[in-house]
Amino acid sequence: MEPACVPTCPSEAIHFGDLNDPESKINRAMNEAREADVELTQLRPEKQTRPRMWFAGPAAEVIEERIPREGESYSPDAYSIFNRKGDKGVSS
Repeated sequence: MEPACVPTCPSEAIHFGDLNDPESKINRAMNEAREADVELTQLRPEKQTRPRMWFAGPAAEVIEERIPREGESYSPDAYSIFNRKGDKGVSS
């Protein structure tokens, strides 16, 4: 079963599947990207958490200015769509 975001994505940019199945939709998409010389990147590989999410194209060099340490948490507004970088002038 796919997450709801996959079938509703109008640009078909989200792929989900079994990475162990060479015929799965996700493996086909990743192979197509590699054949087109598109870089597949992961966020924060240096953390060695073995993420299972890839992005086509280069990853941003800086994700957050300050990363909370273990035991700390983000403020309640940390994930607010109104506080993203580049969204100047957007208010709630």
